[in-house]
Amino acid sequence: MAKRRGDSGRKDAGWQAYFLKAWQDAKGLFDYRQADTTLAGALPGARFYGALAIIAAAGIIACAITMATNLEAAYLANFMIDTLREAGMGTVEHITAAGLAPMMAANFLLIVPFGIAYEIAVAAASFSILRLMGGKGTLAAHFQLYSLVFLAQSMVTVLALAIPLPCLNMLAMVAMVVITIYLCVYVRAKAYVAVHQVPFAYALALAGVLLIGNTVVITCVTNALAAFFGLPQIPINILGV
Repeated sequence: MAKRRGDSGRKDAGWQAYFLKAWQDAKGLFDYRQADTTLAGALPGARFYGALAIIAAAGIIACAITMATNLEAAYLANFMIDTLREAGMGTVEHITAAGLAPMMAANFLLIVPFGIAYEIAVAAASFSILRLMGGKGTLAAHFQLYSLVFLAQSMVTVLALAIPLPCLNMLAMVAMVVITIYLCVYVRAKAYVAVHQVPFAYALALAGVLLIGNTVVITCVTNALAAFFGLPQIPINILGV
């Protein structure tokens, strides 16, 4: 019995060290000078199921930050409504929990069940495409680095907390876009090269195509959820049509 407890304790400590290293590696990806070293250092401890857990954790982190942003925006909106009412200029109703619930539900469905499953599907598809290109990497190594980039993306969502603030919203949105492109195109291409040893130009092209595809799919799903919950939709204007 004591031996089993000791084995279980060592396994738990091993997983804790694994996730702690993954967190540190994801933070290291923000420094473009260390991206190659960070990605190479993450390969020896690659775990397929561990990578799936990291993707799930990243989705939950992004969802929690998005929920907090929604609550922050509602609080600031209600504060503004109260200020206008005190000045005798407000007739708008407060944002209530019932009014906020559809947006929270839509964000949860978009980020957690759909978002996590979609990222796993994209990771699997990119692995297959890279193998067709001549890549030699293993599935575990591919998912390991893919999960680290996705975890870094979830960290970027913390900037969304500044979007409801009038003085910081534009700066936060620009920063999110720039850093997301950097992670999803440049760093992800570097990860493809580290795992599969394919030419960087091929990896960069694949990462760019996947980013465009992801943007289209997520926009369409977001609009579908918005229509279902009666929320405003994201306008789509393709070639002026």
